[in-house]
Amino acid sequence: MAGATSYDHDLPVPGESPSTGYDPNFVPDSVKSFVVHMYRHIREKNVYEIHQMYENSFQSISDRLFKDSPWPSVDAVAPYVDNDHVFCLLYREMWFRHLYARLSPTPKQRIDSWDNYCSLFQVVLHGVVNMQLPNQWLWDMMDEFVYQFQSFCQYRAKMKNKTEQEIALLRQYDQAWNVYGVLNFLQALVEKSMIIQILEQEKEGLEQFTATDGYDYSGGSNVLKVLGYFSMIGLLRVHCLLGDYHTGLKCLVPIDISQQGVYTSVIGSHITTIYHYGFANLMLRRYVEAIREFNKILVYIFKTKQYHQKSPQYEQILKKNEQMYALLAISLSLCPQVKLVEETVNSQLREKYGEKMLRMQRYDDEAFALYDELFSYACPKFITPAPPSYEEPLVNYNQDAYRLQLKLFLYEVKQQQLLTILMTYKHKTHSVDSDGKITSNADIDFYIDDDMIHVFESKPAKRNGDYFMRQIVKVKSVSIDRASAELNDLSNVVHSASTNTSFQSHRSAILQYHSRALSYPLKCGTSMNLSLDKQPMLFLEAADTMSNTAAPAVISCKAAVIRKSGEPLRVEEIQVDPPKSTEVRIKMLCASMCHTDILYCNGFQHPIFPRIPGHEGVGVVESIGDKVTHINVGDTVMPLYLGECGECLNCSSGRTNFCHKYPLSFSGLMPDGTSRLSAGGERIYHLVTCSTWAEYAVIDANYTIKVDPRLSLPHASFLCCGFTTGFGSTWREVNVEKGSTVAVIGLGAVGLGAVKGAQTKGASKIIGIDINEFKHEKAKAFGITDFINPKLSDKSVSELIKAATEGLGVDYCIECTGVPALLNEAIEGSKVGLGTVVLVGAGLEPSGELNYLPLLCGRTVKGSIYGGVRAHSDLPKIVEKCVNKEIDLDELITHEVSLAEINKAFEYMKQPDSVKIVIKF
Repeated sequence: MAGATSYDHDLPVPGESPSTGYDPNFVPDSVKSFVVHMYRHIREKNVYEIHQMYENSFQSISDRLFKDSPWPSVDAVAPYVDNDHVFCLLYREMWFRHLYARLSPTPKQRIDSWDNYCSLFQVVLHGVVNMQLPNQWLWDMMDEFVYQFQSFCQYRAKMKNKTEQEIALLRQYDQAWNVYGVLNFLQALVEKSMIIQILEQEKEGLEQFTATDGYDYSGGSNVLKVLGYFSMIGLLRVHCLLGDYHTGLKCLVPIDISQQGVYTSVIGSHITTIYHYGFANLMLRRYVEAIREFNKILVYIFKTKQYHQKSPQYEQILKKNEQMYALLAISLSLCPQVKLVEETVNSQLREKYGEKMLRMQRYDDEAFALYDELFSYACPKFITPAPPSYEEPLVNYNQDAYRLQLKLFLYEVKQQQLLTILMTYKHKTHSVDSDGKITSNADIDFYIDDDMIHVFESKPAKRNGDYFMRQIVKVKSVSIDRASAELNDLSNVVHSASTNTSFQSHRSAILQYHSRALSYPLKCGTSMNLSLDKQPMLFLEAADTMSNTAAPAVISCKAAVIRKSGEPLRVEEIQVDPPKSTEVRIKMLCASMCHTDILYCNGFQHPIFPRIPGHEGVGVVESIGDKVTHINVGDTVMPLYLGECGECLNCSSGRTNFCHKYPLSFSGLMPDGTSRLSAGGERIYHLVTCSTWAEYAVIDANYTIKVDPRLSLPHASFLCCGFTTGFGSTWREVNVEKGSTVAVIGLGAVGLGAVKGAQTKGASKIIGIDINEFKHEKAKAFGITDFINPKLSDKSVSELIKAATEGLGVDYCIECTGVPALLNEAIEGSKVGLGTVVLVGAGLEPSGELNYLPLLCGRTVKGSIYGGVRAHSDLPKIVEKCVNKEIDLDELITHEVSLAEINKAFEYMKQPDSVKIVIKF
């Protein structure tokens, strides 16, 4: 039931290699395929595919064919895209960006790039733009625009060695990269997009710009709005380069940087914004604000930089990281506010600049030299926007703006010397009482009373963080075991509370448990907050509902509803009916997202709307039908989409998990043909046998299973579908033999499960295949022995599999992506006569051409739902492996969202480091 993971079909063409001489009119086959598919996806507004091609295909083709040369000219590729004017402008923008990154542009190419930006922005401002582009591309476009402006100003200011031809060219094109033109374009994009008004309306609840990350799900374009948004950051950056910090900060006012926003959805945008915002505040002597923001972004980079190691922006991320540490060292030396700095950042800071910061506080010549050194390293590359005088002797003036800003900064540093003089006036005198509270941003404070200056030191707070962190590590393993044992007792208390009239005593017991459990950490992923310390109060809330309700009634609650294919979900109030005789109603504690949910939201197979997605989750039973005997109120359960009666022909055979009595249902209704969900009288459809993206859900009891209390809630949620599907495909469906060889195509949650299942069964070689390099290290933790990225080779997937197995192919190939073309590759990559291919992924286009000739050579293709795992016979064994740490599911958790942030989860799924996203209730 697991859906497809992303997989780029634009694989390298065999035999294609970079040419030794650059011919702008020669278009390799991979470039033809790239522009044709990119053009098609832009016309179809397929943002996901555009993002994949822009982030992955463009980079891989550049590395393989154009490492030291430009891409083919726009005139050469135009015939393949119907000579589309807008696409050609976008292609040239990428062409010039590649040129700046890999080569040194000529003066004429700098000017041509300016002309291309002018044409592109004119189309956006005055034309009819009917396309959606990824935020990453739009940010890179704006970032490159400002960078090329900065680069041109620096180039133009180095006049000393200019040739006569270069000077003549600069005279001829004197308006190219003119500062007024640059500022006018940025301001025009802000005004024409009406982004300031949109952000103001969003504060009043009239817009959802941030919630949708700027994308227009109604079929419109996001280009103008998002470019206008990023233009405000561009204006901040340009004004910082000019030394006008006050105006730069004023341009950024509409964006609340204290909150998550569209600017945080792109790592480059996030870092650039905070870097220039912090630097501007530093230069305006707002040291506390600079320290606060530098600390936040440095903590963020510290936690996430491992996920960007394969990104082309990784080196730039590290550079800005080091520069901001230097700026933080300057800020703290001028305004000591260590209490605002996180322990991790402070530790890194002391390691890098601890000794220098001590010397900088002396304010002697050595200190000024250190301030000069750190400022010169960390400051932006200031520019002089005015063109040179061509009549006067030619000299370089590219450093003039930097020297001026350095002079102003050092002048401010010298003013700080007066603080040490004030310290000599410190007296132990009584301060006059006042109604207000005296506070200070520095380690010292003073006030003037007539002719007397009172100076006193703030007592530094003792830092106990390191001590407590060491103690937490020591007791972690003990506390986890204790919390699990207490949770087992808690489940009994809750069940007893639901059936006992003396509920208050049980409530006290739950609260007593909660007071103890709050101190018990539960290892469930570095980013997760939903652990055992939250469960008692969730159980208590459910128990309150159970004890105060004489008979089950209709419940009104929040749910994520999709009303049309491809539209964003809406969090609405719905009504959930009481359970019928064989059903249970559960209060959801947490859920998770699977690619199947995304497929159904896009109209997969049965486009029935409105419906509530979600089929992975875990909850506590709130009420039950009169014929339910194996589930009690207060039990923690997880929903399944396949039941197991144990009596029908299929169940009795033990060879399949497809039960005749409790089958897989696609109707969107309960087994009796009705729905338990509605909104204002309108029927809402379920997803398969459940809809877990709601605060309450009604499920047939035969499609549920009790949760082992030792299993964490997020882990239980994952086992409802994705991971179990993959694990079962190798562990149960084909029962991999010890010493056999296995290949897994697509390393999402399903693929990682297949890897772990193969390792559990003793496979000797497990080959993980994915075009996402981020998945390499993740898959190693689950057991792969080899990793293949087809993007890095000119061979096909099947050829790469055979090359890794001495030409034989593998015994078992698990296809997890749902891409039809890869099924043929999986078949070709399996052994002749013995190979078995298991198909567990599904995509939006389930049909495709199948080359049946390899099947005639004794290979087998087998389809699988839920990995062949049976609800009651097999799933408890997998749970036991998880509880015993034979399977570590912590590595799967990468993001968490609330129900209100459900649309963010779809964006997180597109990120290269994403595996499983937990939804908290």
